[in-house]
Order: sequence, then C-alpha cells, then structure tokens
Amino acid sequence: MNKNSLITETVVYASPIELWKLITDRDAMKIWYFDIPDFSLVEGTNFTFKGKGEGEKYLHKGVILDVVPLYRLTYSWGYKEYPGESEVTFQLNSVGKNKTRVTIIHSGIESFPDGDPNFSRESFTAGWNSILNESLKPYAEGTKTA
Repeated sequence: MNKNSLITETVVYASPIELWKLITDRDAMKIWYFDIPDFSLVEGTNFTFKGKGEGEKYLHKGVILDVVPLYRLTYSWGYKEYPGESEVTFQLNSVGKNKTRVTIIHSGIESFPDGDPNFSRESFTAGWNSILNESLKPYAEGTKTA
C-alpha cells in the first residue's frame, strides 16, 4: 500500500469464514464480482476476466500474489491491451460476532494510461464502492440472490 492507494471499506454482517468463501470461490465470485474461470488460490496463478458493463471491453489480467486464509487475498490487476500494473487486496477483520470489516486496497492505479476516464481515480473509486456496497455486502447479508 502507498499513499496513493484507494481504500474502500464497509462492515458486513457475516463472519470472516463466510466472506472468505465469497471472495475466493469462483462460483460465488461470478454472482457478486466477476466470472473468473481460471481463478485459483495458489500464489503465482495467472487469471484473466472481462469486466462488466462498460468494462466488458477490457480484458483484465492478474496473478495471485498473497493468500492468508480468512484474512487477506492480494493479486495483481492489469489489462491485456494497456500498460500499467496495480495490486488489489481484500482484507477481512472480525469486528464482532458475525460482523466483518471488509477493506479493499487498490494500489498502483497511477501506472495506468492518463486520459482514459475508465482508468481515473474517480472511476476506480466508484467501481470498488459499487462492488463492495452494492454487490458483495447485500449478497453476503442475504438480500441479493443468485
């Protein structure tokens, strides 16, 4: 993490065990996040996926960098057709019975091309807020179904 990192967090009414499954299981991920068929929790594993909506035109690529079960998952985040490389970390911290603070840290976005609004800090901020608060949280808390 550096001083330019984006940090997005919320408290979810679910246990770290439940949330770990949601952020690491391919079948669960495709419901609230992205469809990543080649995702695996093995450090060094490469994966690719298409974004959603406007992001569908971008082929994302990543490598699993760090796995600390029930606590932290970090992977690289880049694009096949564009320069730049960043890191995304999902961090889970229990804050009470069946309550977990989920923090997403995205570092290195300044490495992406200037001028494309899809690579702007504002775009990433909006995207992570949506993913965390409109997708993961309601799904984890049972207010969203498959």
